[in-house]
Amino acid sequence: MVLPCESGSTCSKTVCVACSCLSGRPPPRSAPPPEPENPFHDKTVRVTHCGRICIGRRKINLSKVFAGQIVGIREVDDQIWLVSFLEYDLGFFDRDEGRVEPAPNPFAPEKL
Repeated sequence: MVLPCESGSTCSKTVCVACSCLSGRPPPRSAPPPEPENPFHDKTVRVTHCGRICIGRRKINLSKVFAGQIVGIREVDDQIWLVSFLEYDLGFFDRDEGRVEPAPNPFAPEKL
C-alpha cells in the first residue's frame, strides 16, 4: 500500500513505519533555542502576553509585539531604567511612569 507522505514523497506502510504521517504521532520536537543573553544589563525579564514588564509589584507597559520575548533592563541613572531587546535600545521608564518612553532613533537623519 503506497500513501502520500506529508514531506511530499510517497511512503509504503511496510517501509516507512517511523514516518509521523502514518504513525499518527506528531514529529519529535527539537530543543528550544537558547535564551538570549544580555550581559550589559542588570536584569532580564520576559514580557507578559499582554505586553507588560513585571518587576515585583510594578507593571510597566511595553507592547504586545514583544509578548513572550526576553528584554534586558539596565539602570542608567538614579531610578531611570533602559529597556533593550537584543542589541536595540527600546526606551526608558522611571519610578513614576507606568510605560516605556521611546529612545532616540539611531537611524534618523541628522538635522543640519
